[in-house]
Amino acid sequence: MDQCITNIREEIMKVVMNETTLKILNQIIDNNNNNNNDKDGNTLSITKIGLSRKQFYTKLNELTTRGLVKKEKGKYCLTTFGKIVYDLTVEYKCKLDLVIEDCWKFKALDLLDISDELTKDEKQKIIEHLFKQFSQNKVEQMKKKEKEKENDIDPSNEKVRLPYIQYLQNRNLSSKNFNPF
Repeated sequence: MDQCITNIREEIMKVVMNETTLKILNQIIDNNNNNNNDKDGNTLSITKIGLSRKQFYTKLNELTTRGLVKKEKGKYCLTTFGKIVYDLTVEYKCKLDLVIEDCWKFKALDLLDISDELTKDEKQKIIEHLFKQFSQNKVEQMKKKEKEKENDIDPSNEKVRLPYIQYLQNRNLSSKNFNPF
């Protein structure tokens, strides 16, 4: 069972951790949010993303096969599983982007570790100085984003959260006060 989950996770990660895939998913979400009633609302997506028709539909078929996207009433939309995976992917990418912005600080930290010229106290002061601003800014940014999410509750997100919370409760992975969001 664990190997099966690992394989599925690897397949899903390969699919969604790709800028082209995220652009397609964003276009599907935009088309559904804008109630685009074109016969083929995804043609606009192809031109915006800059893919050939074949590349677009190959990627779309992959998303459908993996259970992230479905076609409903002639329009593509995210499945419940797709919405959860998409939200987790976007959240992960945002957090990773924040860390990458300050990559130089982590490199400096590695250099401090191998340096014998500074005392332990001097190293500690440098680390505190480097990461004081980092932690304050990042914590504030993350709190701000969390508040925006809480204040801007989209009913479609509630439709996603409820099955996910129920799933966790059924698997006994949650407590009474557990809120994964």
